[in-house]
Amino acid sequence: MNRQEFCKILKCQREYKKITKSDVARRIGEMFHVVDNIEKAKYSSNMNLILRYVSAIESTLTLNGKQFSTHEELVDLFKIERKKSGTQDNFAKICGVSRVTVSKIENEQSSISVDVFLNMCTSLKIKIEIVNKECAIESKDQS
Repeated sequence: MNRQEFCKILKCQREYKKITKSDVARRIGEMFHVVDNIEKAKYSSNMNLILRYVSAIESTLTLNGKQFSTHEELVDLFKIERKKSGTQDNFAKICGVSRVTVSKIENEQSSISVDVFLNMCTSLKIKIEIVNKECAIESKDQS
C-alpha cells in the first residue's frame, strides 16, 4: 500500500462517518490545510499526526488485528520487528530506508513517517486496517 492509497482510506472513513475536514482540524488542533494535505497525501506526515486524525474520525488503526493508538506503541512495534531481523542494516534494507532512519526512530530522535510506516508494514506483510464501530475498510492482502 502506498501513501495515496492509505490517505484515501482515511478520507473514505471520515466521509463515511460524516465528519467534516473542519471538525477533524478542530479535534486534532491543526489548521484546515493540514487535514487537506493528509487526505491529498501531499506530504509524508508523521504517524503521530495520522493517529490523531484516526482518533478524530472515531476510528482505530489496527495492525494484524492489534489496536495502536499512540506513536510510542508504533515505535515499540518498530523495535520488536527490527530485533527480529537482526541488525539495523538488515531492517533498513527490508523496509527500504537508511540505517540512520532506523536508528533515529529506535532512539526516539525522529518520528515514524507515513512512508516508513507503510514500507515497514508492506515489507513485513503486516495487515493494516482503519476500523470504526460501523465498518472496517482494510488494506489489500499484503502477502
